[in-house]
Amino acid sequence: MSSYPKHSHAPMKSQDSLQYQHSAMDRRGSMTSTHRAAGDIVELFHNNNEQDELENRKKLNRYSHISQRSAGSYTNNTSGDEHYHSIEDILDGEDQDQEEEEDVTVVRAGSSGTVGNTSVISELDINSALNDDIDRRNSQNSQISQSTITDSFKQQQQPSLQTVLQAATTETTPLLQSTTSIKSLSLESTTFVTELQRLVTNAFPLIITFFLQYSLTLSSVLSLSHIGQTELAAVSLSAMTANITGFAVVEGASTALDTLCPQAYGRGDFRSVGVIFIRCTLLIMCCFGPIALVWWVGAPLLLNYLSNGDAELVRLAVLYLRILSFGFPGFIIFECLKKYLQAQGIFKASTFVILIAAPFNAFMNYYLVWSKHIGLGFIGAPLAIVMTNYLMAGLLVSYTVFVDGKKCLPRDITVSEVWNGNWSRLISLSSSGVVSVISEWAFFEIITLCAARLSTLELAAQSLLATISTLMFQIPFAIGMATSNRVANYIGAGDVHACKIATRAGVSLALSVGAVVATLLNILKYDIIQLFTNDEDVIVVASSVIPIVAIYQINDYLACSTGGVLRGQGKQKLAAIISLVSYYVLTLPFTYVLAFVWQWRLLGLWFGMMGAILTISVFQCWCCFTSDWVAVIEEWRLFHHESDVVSSCIGDEEQQ
Repeated sequence: MSSYPKHSHAPMKSQDSLQYQHSAMDRRGSMTSTHRAAGDIVELFHNNNEQDELENRKKLNRYSHISQRSAGSYTNNTSGDEHYHSIEDILDGEDQDQEEEEDVTVVRAGSSGTVGNTSVISELDINSALNDDIDRRNSQNSQISQSTITDSFKQQQQPSLQTVLQAATTETTPLLQSTTSIKSLSLESTTFVTELQRLVTNAFPLIITFFLQYSLTLSSVLSLSHIGQTELAAVSLSAMTANITGFAVVEGASTALDTLCPQAYGRGDFRSVGVIFIRCTLLIMCCFGPIALVWWVGAPLLLNYLSNGDAELVRLAVLYLRILSFGFPGFIIFECLKKYLQAQGIFKASTFVILIAAPFNAFMNYYLVWSKHIGLGFIGAPLAIVMTNYLMAGLLVSYTVFVDGKKCLPRDITVSEVWNGNWSRLISLSSSGVVSVISEWAFFEIITLCAARLSTLELAAQSLLATISTLMFQIPFAIGMATSNRVANYIGAGDVHACKIATRAGVSLALSVGAVVATLLNILKYDIIQLFTNDEDVIVVASSVIPIVAIYQINDYLACSTGGVLRGQGKQKLAAIISLVSYYVLTLPFTYVLAFVWQWRLLGLWFGMMGAILTISVFQCWCCFTSDWVAVIEEWRLFHHESDVVSSCIGDEEQQ
């Protein structure tokens, strides 16, 4: 295969010495020869001599045959010197080389990145020739490759300068086949500061969404707290049961969407984003049956054990769960669709929806529980949540269809395409996510049950501290979600450097915000506690534990951000193992010793929780910063390749 020798400025004196065997040339020689050839082309366009006009047109129409030589063709003369062939020299000898035209190749000095299969002289080269200024700044970062010549200039009509420029900057084959397909990532210009800005922009609407979504359950607690102690205890007990056995399952299973959808979107495979969303939604919908069975049949037995046989408390709690089950499909649709939109970088949609749904829920709680006209009492609270869930699902579906987000939903999708996909990967990620989320939520509830064994005062203080901690958790949870999305996008795009930058940015942002929150909790601890209670005894106990809660927040922020990175990598299984070992193998026995053996009581419980989250954050941080990003990207590509093979087989079967 012919190639180019090194650069020489000596012009060729004899056409008989023109040769087409070239050795490899350096980057600077390639750039210089390309600019010279571009200058020759511009000179042809500026030649307005009527006698030469027809000849120039013929030369331009034959440009594709001689791009190699015009771009910097060099050869050795009899004395061993290297010479540059101008485009005029080569065009004059064109008739002698008709048999060699199809074998001609052109060397193109490309920008940093992968070089495609088709190359022509770029618009930048022609402009540089016009200005007579050879730009050498990028010569050190350029890569040289060979590729076949295009047919852009083989048209038999007169080309204009605009036509040549357009054809010169058009590639018939993409440079990166399927790695950098989304413009929003700007992979080549990603910096640490840029990633911080994007994380803040994406996380802020999520923080609002999570805060308002948490208010849905809080509205029920507040509305029923004025009816009686039994009703308040029933809604608290049923909410705990619903969280562990229902909502945690949805939150955990939907983490598969945090991995697969952003990765597919980063790759530019929009169709796979929609297909994965549909599969995951159907998978979680299949979980609705067992969850409803637990709430209708298993809940009476479980709640009877937890309530020490209080029949009225059990009856109200079971009634709350059974009514709540009717709104569970709406919650599933909202959660899955929310993450589907987030994969596309649409973070504000769920915020707009929840800004409507939260006031609606508050109004319905008042209207269905306390209204003189239709007030239903206790059952009005779960009915309000059911209606709100379907309202959120309907509004988010409407946003997707009529505003933004439907480009990834294939209209021609078939049942076989959804059913015959790569379910094993989806199920593995979903099940690992469920284990990770349930292990965390259940540990928190176990701590509350342990506080109940201490005293009523410490149980009240624990409930207050748990509420504060849960509210603060919405911030790192949003940061972790945004970090997961960015990392997964870059994995799909195949950019190792950007993955590392996004990881550092996410962890840095989480630690910074966590430190600020911890400081504010310590400084304003009395003011914050008094927002929830006026009981002096509760204030004293809770304020004594606040410093530990503040330190807990810093580690929780770090754990959320690194957990987001692991989700973006698709390492939910690793996160689940870390959570199980940290919470139940290392920390729970130690927590029991601190609280009940050493008599540290509530302070001991929070020391145990702090130890658990510290262990998780350290292990996850180590896993993130020692990750083999190349292997992670290759694993994703292997998964996507398998999915493509399955889809191809399905398409062939349908055509047959």
